[in-house]
Amino acid sequence: MILVFNIGSASLRWCLYNKQLEEVEGEDQEYPNFQKLEKQIQKIIQHLISNNYTLSKIGHRVVHGGVYFNQPTKIDNNSIEKLKELNSLAPLHNPQALKVIKVCQDKLPQTPQLAVFDTSFFTQMPDYARYYSLPMELAEKHKIYRYGFHGISHEYVAQQGARKIGQKLENLKLITVHLGAGASITAIEDGKPIDTSMGFTPTSGLIMATRSGNIDPIIPLFLEETGIPRREVKAILNKQSGLKGVSGFTNDMRDILKVSQSKEKEEEPERKKRAGLALQMYAYKIKKYIGAYAVALSGVDALILTGAVAEGSQLVCNMITHGLKEVLGTFETLVIPTNEELAIAKKIKDAATQNSKHE
Repeated sequence: MILVFNIGSASLRWCLYNKQLEEVEGEDQEYPNFQKLEKQIQKIIQHLISNNYTLSKIGHRVVHGGVYFNQPTKIDNNSIEKLKELNSLAPLHNPQALKVIKVCQDKLPQTPQLAVFDTSFFTQMPDYARYYSLPMELAEKHKIYRYGFHGISHEYVAQQGARKIGQKLENLKLITVHLGAGASITAIEDGKPIDTSMGFTPTSGLIMATRSGNIDPIIPLFLEETGIPRREVKAILNKQSGLKGVSGFTNDMRDILKVSQSKEKEEEPERKKRAGLALQMYAYKIKKYIGAYAVALSGVDALILTGAVAEGSQLVCNMITHGLKEVLGTFETLVIPTNEELAIAKKIKDAATQNSKHE
């Protein structure tokens, strides 16, 4: 069996698959206590051991693979050291994934572990979308590229969307929008990404639950000059901005929707106003990206929305899609649940099959 761990910025998911890739067991926790992450993973593994499950592989979603990893990779001391170098570039994700990997090493030392990377899908992006307009010598020296994230999800829903439409993925122009605690949008042509909203880190692009998305690059420097320490500036951009920063009271879209639409007289007017502003800003930025990517693709066959926000709120989907067809023409609009765990399990199984062929 294959055990998969998927640690998001605000979620903990695990799933156990048999050799036919059918789900045997699993769990999806929203807003888990990351301070007790190791204990939670130990409890999950102990549960599996108690039920006498035989694990052939353990797979992990790792958000940032940098320039080091572009395919499912066996986890060993060398790969762990390289992953540690990337912690500062994905502070809400990579350190947590490494904690889970360490627990698995301690509890199941004989079971091979593999990492599957969000960034892998975007290694196919063209250079004109991958590079920043920085001095090339600096960019190459420090590996400053647009890596892209949520690649496992974008690739999966693109494949599912092609099946629903009844066409080959290679013949379609798609825009995929992943809306969870993190949010990103990708333009896909002939099955390959040509652009994506996230870049060097998962903080860029769209407005997210606590992440700022794109801002003027001088703003962090300005905040430092006002006396705010660099570490705190980084925390502001990653943990205190986005929906949380604009609304002033929550990073959960469900709370934003509830307050912004509240008819209760006792609801504080300023709180309701800021919730409404956060919602409008969120949908507006997504619409801007959709328009830009439709132009980059020279048309769009389907817009695919996925993630907890898209799957949980018709209002948000309507705000995003309102008026688009009048401008962009006819295209399919699909809401497709993502399944990163299944996609990871499939990649691990495929990698094992390829390795056995070469042996």
